[in-house]
Amino acid sequence: MKKILALLLVICLLLGTLPALAVHDELLGQKMPDFTVTTIDGKKLTLSELLKDKELVVLNLFATWCGPCRHEFPAMDEVYRDLHDRMEIVALSAYDEDTMEKVRSYRAELALSFPMGITEGTPILNFINLQSYPTNLFIDRFGNIGFVYYTFPDADHFRRVCEAFLGDQYTRTLTLSSIPPRKSSVEYPDEMLLSDSLNTDDSLTFRNDPTGYSFPFVPGTLDGRPCAIASNSGIAESTAYTETAVDAVSGDALAFRFCMDAYPEVSRLEVLVDEEVMKVFSGTREWTDWALPLNEGGHTVAFRFTHAGTQETEPDTAALADVRLLSGEEARAALEAVPVYPSASSLGARVLNPEAQEGRLTYQGMDIGLHFHMVTDPTLSIALDLPDGTDPDAAGFYNSVTGTACTFAEVYDPENQTYSWELALDDTDAPADLYILIEILADLMDVETEGRNSYAQLICVRSEAGIDSLVDVYRQAGYDVEWEYVDP
Repeated sequence: MKKILALLLVICLLLGTLPALAVHDELLGQKMPDFTVTTIDGKKLTLSELLKDKELVVLNLFATWCGPCRHEFPAMDEVYRDLHDRMEIVALSAYDEDTMEKVRSYRAELALSFPMGITEGTPILNFINLQSYPTNLFIDRFGNIGFVYYTFPDADHFRRVCEAFLGDQYTRTLTLSSIPPRKSSVEYPDEMLLSDSLNTDDSLTFRNDPTGYSFPFVPGTLDGRPCAIASNSGIAESTAYTETAVDAVSGDALAFRFCMDAYPEVSRLEVLVDEEVMKVFSGTREWTDWALPLNEGGHTVAFRFTHAGTQETEPDTAALADVRLLSGEEARAALEAVPVYPSASSLGARVLNPEAQEGRLTYQGMDIGLHFHMVTDPTLSIALDLPDGTDPDAAGFYNSVTGTACTFAEVYDPENQTYSWELALDDTDAPADLYILIEILADLMDVETEGRNSYAQLICVRSEAGIDSLVDVYRQAGYDVEWEYVDP
């Protein structure tokens, strides 16, 4: 994980707090109260009247002194100029010292084309507890709030959200929890060929994404095996998707084969049953057989390969083959072959080097709860603990020496029923005064997951110079910490 986040978490441990981001999830799906506003051009705009002609109204609440507001407005205006016949943006300053004249000058300075004004005289701030500038509310054609967001980094991200609410296919209120992934730039394959590549016995028929938004899985061959390959390899903020309808009886299982080479912190393959994620896979896997139990009845089973990173990366890949519905003894055998992973009471890691010496940091004579281990061996050996109910393909850890992440499943030792990992320190370029930070997360792609078992860390050093480097992190932040060894 990025060093800044690591240091932030370390300092937050000292302070006993973690930063929180204010959100307005409680507004999603709610009807936006009607309002009328007078713009700086003297026009009166009423929400209900706008929605008679527009498919979407974006209500932007800003302040003229707000830096992020100034940053996002030109990008929003770029999209607005393209889509203004289908959507409207109403930008209102909610800052009580912003006058109509000040907003008029602000709009002219930025050369913006959408309507602007102030919230004074409207009921808007009675409905929303405004917590940050800017705040963008996306109000769909039915008058309901479908998305609430703060600062858009560029026009592409804003456009993606707007387009999610536009079009004839929009027939009911959509609520978004995040900015939609990129729309597919790959032509959808013939669904008969897609089904042939995924299901050799023709018992299942696969479909492309019915929304037409996700990238497809495309028929191909990998390692001499017919399969379907995710077409969004290496494409930032993208999803590949395919689905099939399954009629199951009691005791049935869905069996499939997959392989992948993906960055655990940004990419994963998900298996969904009736839109609920039932299993995730990440990291590097050779062709692997897997099976999931199915309840009796009709189901929609989907496979989704998500690349959540915000930047293009070296190509990652996922492929599927031999998807089939099993019954009776075949289903039992396939389910019994699925690994049963060990679990512990909490998330964590332990140093296995027998000569390792434990130390701790203190602040004003008090133990601040941050311990470290001195490891002088050429190889660092650790064992990892995973709490019950946590998916070992979602959970994983970063190490600050190589800057890479690994899932628990990738370091699982089936013979000893443990998760274990080694780092050959002498084979790295790590200097002797470097401290080694290992961050363990219950979900590598969701660092904001809350709870006692969501995050843990292990800090190791190779010398007392490494301890001094760790201490310097705190002292640079203004905390005069000391260190000491812990009696064994």
